Amino acid sequence: MKILFLGFNHYSNDPRLFYRQMQVIYNHNPKTRFLFLTYDREENEVDYTPNLHRIKMPLHIIHLRRNVILKILNLIFRHLRNYYYSIKVCRKLKPDWIQASDVRELLIGVCCQITSGTKLIYDSHEDYVHQLIEYNNKFSSYFKAFLYSTIEHFFLRFPQAVFCTDEYQYKRMAKKVFGVKHLFLLRNFPIASKTCRKTDFLTSKTLKLVYVGSINKFRGILETVEYVQEFNNKYHSKKHLTLSIFSRPSDLLTPYINFSDIIQEKYLNYPELMKALRSYDVGICLWLPLKKFHRNLPIKNFDYMAAGLPVITSNFGNLKKYIDLSGAGIAIDPNSYEEFENAINMMFDHNNRKLFSDNGRLYIENEGNFEKESVPYVRMYSNSEKY
Repeated sequence: MKILFLGFNHYSNDPRLFYRQMQVIYNHNPKTRFLFLTYDREENEVDYTPNLHRIKMPLHIIHLRRNVILKILNLIFRHLRNYYYSIKVCRKLKPDWIQASDVRELLIGVCCQITSGTKLIYDSHEDYVHQLIEYNNKFSSYFKAFLYSTIEHFFLRFPQAVFCTDEYQYKRMAKKVFGVKHLFLLRNFPIASKTCRKTDFLTSKTLKLVYVGSINKFRGILETVEYVQEFNNKYHSKKHLTLSIFSRPSDLLTPYINFSDIIQEKYLNYPELMKALRSYDVGICLWLPLKKFHRNLPIKNFDYMAAGLPVITSNFGNLKKYIDLSGAGIAIDPNSYEEFENAINMMFDHNNRKLFSDNGRLYIENEGNFEKESVPYVRMYSNSEKY
């Protein structure tokens, strides 16, 4: 079986696509061949390709060239090229399935499906329509949001199945107006059998906090940096915090990385990241209260739990819901230093950290296990069960 993943909006080592979805399919059918269609890297761009020599899973990455003579027309050429080459690749390689994992890839996937007769899966990762509006409140953003919302309304009826990472997307796409054939919830749980947990919870004057993920002004990481500095200034030598940030480079962090308490770590492939997490004390995810973030379900909190870390996260939406369900940490107002300080002081008690860790890991091994969550996903690809 050959599966072509459209990767115009994801790196080939994406934690969901490569280390969750491809992995469970491969575990069920080791003869599966994975194809990943993406762009050529720019000369100054970091190579985020998975360490394939360490992984037996077969992945063939197909690159599209990005150089365009008239750069002013690059936007138009880029979209036309994406459609042309995607269809060309599908007709040539004849994959059994195509997976589109972003609303910006949905229409391309439908075109490939129609022209090559290939079956299509759509994997919805987030509320991208509201992200456009809330991240950049401009007319162009509203236009794009309307465009992508229209694409969803007209073209979600074409895939054989649609999978959603959160309950909001699931309830929205379950409406008859979308005409979805088969709809499933596929949350960002980890593969528990692939991870090991932290086992030591020692009393210490220093707590090592960790943040994993992308950086922007809405994800609360800048507020967290300021809270760490304020806490250290207040407690001096009695208590101390460090914050390590695993992310791709961001100019927003430049003013802070010279502080000894704020550590910019290099981006790691997912298996190496999960090993590294075990050396920290608390996982942080203090997203700010955007409508989008009330609905989304981040991958990082579940990875913290899988690594045995207690979690401090925001007190709204799915962030609070799953912390309450798991008992893996504390939900606070992301705009309140006082609540952050109180939560941190609780975490200095090693017994509290161990309790949160045990609760989180137990949740991942039972309800929050991707191997269980992905059963309909694997069955759809393997055709072992008809829907």
